[in-house]
Amino acid sequence: IIAIPTLAKRENNNTRQRHAHTTQRKKNKIQMSENFTVKFSYKGKSNSMDNVSYHTTATELLDEVRNSFQVDDDIILRLIFKGKTIAQESVVEDDDNSMEVDGDATNNDSNAHPAFQPETTKIPKSKILKVIVMGSATTTNIQKLNSLRSDPLMRGFDDLPNQKSNNKSSTAAVLSTYWGPLHGHQSKQYKFCRFQECTDASFGSRPGSSTPHAWEARTLLEKLATDPGTVAIFESRELIVGTLGEMDPIDDRLMQKTASEGACLLGYNTNRGMRIDVKLRTDDLSGFRPYAELASTLIHELSHNWCGAHDVLFWT
Repeated sequence: IIAIPTLAKRENNNTRQRHAHTTQRKKNKIQMSENFTVKFSYKGKSNSMDNVSYHTTATELLDEVRNSFQVDDDIILRLIFKGKTIAQESVVEDDDNSMEVDGDATNNDSNAHPAFQPETTKIPKSKILKVIVMGSATTTNIQKLNSLRSDPLMRGFDDLPNQKSNNKSSTAAVLSTYWGPLHGHQSKQYKFCRFQECTDASFGSRPGSSTPHAWEARTLLEKLATDPGTVAIFESRELIVGTLGEMDPIDDRLMQKTASEGACLLGYNTNRGMRIDVKLRTDDLSGFRPYAELASTLIHELSHNWCGAHDVLFWT
C-alpha cells in the first residue's frame, strides 16, 4: 500500500526530467541556429561581422579581422572575448628558416573549432558581442627592426654608464687645449669649481665691436686655471676656490671706488677663496692684458686665501 505512491512519484519525476532535457535541447537548437553580430576593436578602430553563429570557427573570425583591418602578414593576431582568448594565430618556420604567420584551419587545428560555445556564451538582447583584437610582431619582424641602423644622434641605454666618463674627458679636453694633454687640467681635488666670464652684450657681439667675445674670456680663464704653476700652488696649499670670474671692466663697483682713490684695481678675492675676479681686458676694451700680468694678479689674489692684509707676511 505504501510502495505504490512512491513508484508513482518516481515516474512523475523521471517524466519531468525528460521533459526538461527535451526543452533544453530545443533551446540549444534554437540558439545554435540563431545569428548575431561580432564587433571587433583594434588600435582604436572598430569593424563588425554579421551573420555569426555558434558554428563560426576561430579561423573565420581571424580571416575577417585581417581583411577588414588590413593587418600586415607579419603580425600575429589574438582575439579576446570577456578576458579569454577565443582565437590565436601561430608562427610556422619554413624550410629557409623564415617565420610566417599561420591562421589557416587546415594547418592550425586549434582554430578549427567554433569560436563561441553555447554553454559559456550568452547572447545579449542587442545580439552584439564585443571582441578585442591584439596584434604582436613576429620574431622575424623583431630581428629586422634590431638589424636596422640606429640613429647616430640618439644615445642608447648601453651608452649611459659611459656618459659621465665621456663628459669628464670632454671637459678635460676643453681645458687642455693650451697646455697639452699632460699638463692642461686641474687637480681632481684642489681646483676652481666654476668659471664665469663677463657676458655683457657689448663684449664682442655688437657690429664693429673690437673687444674680444665672451667665449674668448672664458678660454683665458681656463688657461689661467690649468697653468702648471697655478695647479702646483693649489696642490701645495690644498686650495679650493668656488669661482674664477672676469671682473667687469666697466661697471665693477670696487674698481670704480679704487679708481676714485687714485689706484688701479686688477683683481680681488671675496671671502678668502669663495670667489676670485681678475680684470682680463685692457682699459680701452680692445683686447686682453698680457698673460704674465694676469697670472701675477691671480697668484696675488690666491695669496689672500691664507693672508688677508698686505703686510710683511703677505709679501714674503
